Amino acid sequence: MKKFEVKIYGYGVEIAIGTLTNEENALIKTIKRKKRVSLEDLYSEYPDELEENNLQEWYDVDDIYHETGAITKNTFLSVVDLQNNITLCDKKIDLITDLNTTVEEQKFVLKDCPVMVSVSYDEGDFLRGTIEIEDNEDFDISKLEIIKEKILATINTTGWFSAVIIKYILYNGKDLVDENRGDADRKNFSVEIHTPRKKYVRKQK
Repeated sequence: MKKFEVKIYGYGVEIAIGTLTNEENALIKTIKRKKRVSLEDLYSEYPDELEENNLQEWYDVDDIYHETGAITKNTFLSVVDLQNNITLCDKKIDLITDLNTTVEEQKFVLKDCPVMVSVSYDEGDFLRGTIEIEDNEDFDISKLEIIKEKILATINTTGWFSAVIIKYILYNGKDLVDENRGDADRKNFSVEIHTPRKKYVRKQK
């Protein structure tokens, strides 16, 4: 059997979306105000403070959604023939015309409670594994298929979140043998908490 290493590297994200109780949301606001820090700094630099107040780390607030994946902008696909140590492809994904792409959708409508959306923006390897084909076959990039996931969340009528990430790769209909997602370094980080909009009640004269 011939073996080929397939890797997607470049830029990607880790996304966590989860719910908070009203009490947790109020406590986060209190700590943030006392420390005079942003939400991003609170969740990046004060893990002990969170633990002391029985608050979860951002990546554990994920009862709605949690996924890691590459994004297509400035992201590369590499294919290496392991037997001959030859690089067959090393190009930006959006410039490979023979590559098939399928987009799956995840839609959420979230309301009636505080919702936290956390995104870590990373650089590194996001998918890395091997493909095996018969000895009498040649690698055919047109048989590769990139599976993307589109996330669209409408949150408490006051906010929304959307993203498209690469989840996995198929070759000739078979899933890539994912050996190691590799290392990624954080380049940026964002946290937002969306709370339900208060209903307006008109006072009677």
